[in-house]
Amino acid sequence: MYLVPHKRYVYLLFLRRLPFTTINEELVKIGLHPITEQFYKEVKSDLTELLPLYMADYKVVVAGVEIPMEVVDQMGIRELYAYKYDKRYFVSTDNDVEFYIDKALKTLSNPNNAVPLKVLAMAGIDIPEIELYVNSRRGTALDTRVFEYFFKYFFDVFDWTFEERKYYQKVEPNSDLKALYDHALDTTNMDINMLVWKLGFYPDVSMHEMLSNIFTESYYLFKTTKKRNPDQAQKWASTAMRLFGELKEMDNKQDTTLSMLEDIQLGMRSVNPNADIPVFDPDNDDDDESNVVAKPGLDTTKEIEIYNGDL
Repeated sequence: MYLVPHKRYVYLLFLRRLPFTTINEELVKIGLHPITEQFYKEVKSDLTELLPLYMADYKVVVAGVEIPMEVVDQMGIRELYAYKYDKRYFVSTDNDVEFYIDKALKTLSNPNNAVPLKVLAMAGIDIPEIELYVNSRRGTALDTRVFEYFFKYFFDVFDWTFEERKYYQKVEPNSDLKALYDHALDTTNMDINMLVWKLGFYPDVSMHEMLSNIFTESYYLFKTTKKRNPDQAQKWASTAMRLFGELKEMDNKQDTTLSMLEDIQLGMRSVNPNADIPVFDPDNDDDDESNVVAKPGLDTTKEIEIYNGDL
């Protein structure tokens, strides 16, 4: 078994009548794996069967050879061929194709961008969902067509079976990428959120910023749930109060968070006048229980898992 996720790019080079060594040089130049000599022979044989008249006159390296448009279309490489070799092959509606293929090539050349796309594809995630993960969690704004061209020409694994993707993972020469593929194909312990985290879709932030963000989210979740779901709101309030204690240890500028905390206490009282409200003493520097004094009826010591906005 020999699998080539960038076979269309190989077809492009093949139709230019490039020899085996030159094809591999071109592939490596843009960050793609080289092909084997056996695969080279198989492609030549397949093309000869598919296009006997065209391949009958096959010669190695013929400068300026003009490829029939129907051949380019049959190989599914019209946009790429037009981009790389002959702009006459662009159709009238393809004015932006050159721009998007250029973006796709730049994405391929940057491992920080290419690796996550490859790993998510190997995990069996479709292109629209990959686009959502990349653009929303990394703050990028790549156009849909950039993703489409990237996968069409440089990493098309979407029609592969699980066994084929598993085989490709085993023969991947890059050890880091191989490990990520292994995680992407781990059907027993598959956790897409952990995979996304491993790929670095969350920006590097300080502990204080991370806790501050979670505190703010807890506060607003408390505000939006206190009337329709008081029990859930109480859990968010407890989470926010514990986080406030942690933040106090890191930063003396507490005006905003303290104001939110007081709003939580007042809000809980308005929901249930008889509720036992945890009290935070801002003058107490003790580390015990994150400086939150729990009243009966609200367990502030129980660990609450925050996961994608749900408790």
